[in-house]
Amino acid sequence: DNAMPFPRFKGDHYEYATRMPMAIMWKGKIASPGRRTNALISFIDLAPTLLEAAHVAEANAGMQLIEGSSFFDVLHNKRQVLLSSTGEDVSFVITGRERNADFRAQHEGYPVRSIIRGSYSYIYNFKPHLWPNGGKTKQKGNMPHGEVSRSPTKDVTAAQPSLSNEFLLIYGKRPTEELFNVNADPESKLNLAENAT
Repeated sequence: DNAMPFPRFKGDHYEYATRMPMAIMWKGKIASPGRRTNALISFIDLAPTLLEAAHVAEANAGMQLIEGSSFFDVLHNKRQVLLSSTGEDVSFVITGRERNADFRAQHEGYPVRSIIRGSYSYIYNFKPHLWPNGGKTKQKGNMPHGEVSRSPTKDVTAAQPSLSNEFLLIYGKRPTEELFNVNADPESKLNLAENAT
């Protein structure tokens, strides 16, 4: 389960929803333990890494085609980035979402895709006419803003005036395209796509 249960975190596409810390312990097997890496690793990279660690060839694993890349060389400090199956550096990650919770009529989602590369995160919202978190009205018997997990933070932010910056940032409709420099703006508040010159 990804991210903390806060607005703009869990089930979203902003920096704190997609950038998850990962710690690995493998006694005597990891080169330079305690170091940090900015290698872009995704869930699909776990299976090929575990197979390589177990010395099992992918063809002999009895699994369907694996699309991820092993980060075994990153663990051994031989590379700082993953190497794709075509031999290129993995320099970006693609994320996708249809919904976080099923609370809209006809099971309608809020599809989003994002590409994270370097210090930038580009987000494409396919249905900008919808409220990304479900809106203020209860739907299907659920709470307002049903895409945001219940938490004291949600209680406070959802009670803000509906035109306040805080409320709109979390619950407001989003433009089709969003672009953030996550190094300079890790909370993803300044949409560079709207400020392009």
